[in-house]
Amino acid sequence: MVIKVWKQTFSMFKENPKVVVPFFIVGFMNALALFVIYLAPQRPVSIVLAPIIRAFWGEQYLHYPVNLSLVPKLYYFANILIDTTIGVLMTGLAIGLVKDAYFDDESEKFSNFWFSIKKYLSLVTVWLIIFGFSLLFTKLMGSIGFINSNPFLSAVVNYFGVILVQLFFLYPMVAIVIDKIGIFRALGVNFVFLFKNFIYSFLLVAIPALLYIPVLVLQNNMQTLMKLFSPDVIVFVLGVGIFVILLINALITVAPVILYLNKRKSN
Repeated sequence: MVIKVWKQTFSMFKENPKVVVPFFIVGFMNALALFVIYLAPQRPVSIVLAPIIRAFWGEQYLHYPVNLSLVPKLYYFANILIDTTIGVLMTGLAIGLVKDAYFDDESEKFSNFWFSIKKYLSLVTVWLIIFGFSLLFTKLMGSIGFINSNPFLSAVVNYFGVILVQLFFLYPMVAIVIDKIGIFRALGVNFVFLFKNFIYSFLLVAIPALLYIPVLVLQNNMQTLMKLFSPDVIVFVLGVGIFVILLINALITVAPVILYLNKRKSN
């Protein structure tokens, strides 16, 4: 079943490349945010960001190379803002595009985007649930001494903890968009479907997640990379992370939608 879904997923990417456009839009917005943050000490960006950085972190973070140490934190905040706005809408749009491609339906090209806007509160609520549980998991793992004392182990445990949280809330957005139901019914559908298809769902999420391991290795050797190359390598590593996350999000969104549609079609 998993191999069949992967074949359908990559076939859809090839035959209907528009299904990945929403993910590239989010990736572009994240890359743009990273670029703007990198330019924070320089005009005209400094007119907006410099007072904020100076007030919360101090004047030293507006000067090279100290400013680069703040880039990951500022990008984290920007990423949250993008994910809760454009990211949520683009996920809803992508699910709708996959559904249309699956049924070869081109009747209403723009209806998926408008439906995502109409269902934004439900979709963003699901995102906030995932984010909240992920944050809670990270805090709990941070309180365990032997995990917190090992940066690489901490990063790996936290990342795959987040993936596990995503797994348990993999289908509410899918149900909201495809079945056009409310969030509470969607949560119920999610848990029932996940219970029946847990192994398939786990593999569809866990395998793409492995792509992020090299990025984790780079992130946990940042100080070494900065000494070998340049302090600006921070921006390069974050940029690589944006691209890899784009690929992962495309895979762990499209493949589960196809599994969901396959199962619904066979019933």
